[in-house]
Amino acid sequence: MTVSIIHALLRWTLAVFGPGTGRRRAGTCPAATAPARVPESRPGPVIVPLPAARSPYGLPVLLDGARTAPVRPYVLAAERAA
Repeated sequence: MTVSIIHALLRWTLAVFGPGTGRRRAGTCPAATAPARVPESRPGPVIVPLPAARSPYGLPVLLDGARTAPVRPYVLAAERAA
């Protein structure tokens, strides 16, 4: 008895929240849209390369814990906003 209730609840949950069957879109085909053209006279955005990612563990100098701020940056931002 309990197993059939669990199976029925599971089937209902999957029917409600599960992926669709795709029947509604079976007969339609996607509309082909042309990509938007950018005028040639406008200059493009300036691309600035990001610096190479470096790990602090690979630095030759050890980090000094006494000189490092023990406060997380989001805490400081919340205090400044208030």
